[in-house]
Amino acid sequence: MAEKRLNYHRLRKEVNDWQKETFKAASPLTYLEQLRREMKELEDELSNDLVDVEAVRMEVADLEISLMGLVDRLGIGDPLPFVNKKLKINKSRKWGPPDGEFGVQHHIE
Repeated sequence: MAEKRLNYHRLRKEVNDWQKETFKAASPLTYLEQLRREMKELEDELSNDLVDVEAVRMEVADLEISLMGLVDRLGIGDPLPFVNKKLKINKSRKWGPPDGEFGVQHHIE
């Protein structure tokens, strides 16, 4: 049986309802710190000689859950419209060459 496709908005509401009940005292800064910690865990997973794909998926999920909480606590509403807006801006920019050890590219316009 095919797995039913998840609805992003329904999932986001479920995540945020759970977080409000579980992490009552959390502020936007709490979520920002949680995101930093989850990024470090993802970095650690990706730094292993043999990457555990399922562990990476779980760290990415932790990041998404924490980001959903941050957006909710900031009270800025549905992030998809402003993600779409920012994507259009980024697509219109010129990007410099990869730099440093990791090949990060920065916009130059």
